[in-house]
Amino acid sequence: MTKGKSKIKKNNPIKNKAENATLDPSTFTEKLKKTSISELNTILKGEYMAIDSYEKYIDNISDANAKSELQKIQKEHKTQAISLAERVQNLGGIPTKNIGVIGKVAETISDIADITKSKPSSYIKKALNGENQGIKLVDEMIKGDLDNDSKNLVNSMLNQDKSHVNILSGLSTSLESTNK
Repeated sequence: MTKGKSKIKKNNPIKNKAENATLDPSTFTEKLKKTSISELNTILKGEYMAIDSYEKYIDNISDANAKSELQKIQKEHKTQAISLAERVQNLGGIPTKNIGVIGKVAETISDIADITKSKPSSYIKKALNGENQGIKLVDEMIKGDLDNDSKNLVNSMLNQDKSHVNILSGLSTSLESTNK
């Protein structure tokens, strides 16, 4: 008799419908879309944090060459933010418009830590640290569920961010050798 009950449960159309819903390609695509939108918005918040951070570094750095390099990198982060926002929209989502509460807390802590720093090399090191942290976080995120187009976009951004690390490393070395 227990075998009969077991068969009834397996053939229960309500249960089978619920199980199949998770395997249905259109449902999976919708789930992937929502996950991609969420992940992209998280990355977008990071881009906003980068833009804001570079603004502070640019405002406080006196070395003209360093300022110019920081402006170029900030511009690239702005372009990345626009690309992410467009991708979120193309997936049917609403792009985030700011860094969020956690970002504001991190920004405040960073501002307090910056009060005592004044050498250009210290701002470059902070920018370098921020780029490395961003790369590490985004690298972990893209191991999860992102649609292929979003994954390609984010990988392209990661490559650009890695070039930022190279630029900032060279700039840091240059400024330290001149004791700036």
